[in-house]
Amino acid sequence: MKTTKDKDRFSFFLQKDLSEKIYKLSRQTSKSISNIAREALTQYLQNIEKARIEKELDEGYKANYNYFAKQQDIWKYADSE
Repeated sequence: MKTTKDKDRFSFFLQKDLSEKIYKLSRQTSKSISNIAREALTQYLQNIEKARIEKELDEGYKANYNYFAKQQDIWKYADSE
């Protein structure tokens, strides 16, 4: 990996069919291959982060379900007093 002032350079190999699709997309969209790769990697990392956060929230909701169910049960009688 080579580093410039604000960017890192990566070098890797792709399967032929994938590289052909990227070249075609580059011509169709007038975007550089680097830009396509940057956008794809950014989206991939955002999806991973979103999935991690959703999992943590789900685990938190499940872990606290009994507490909140009990609190809800307690407060449902407050309106009738």
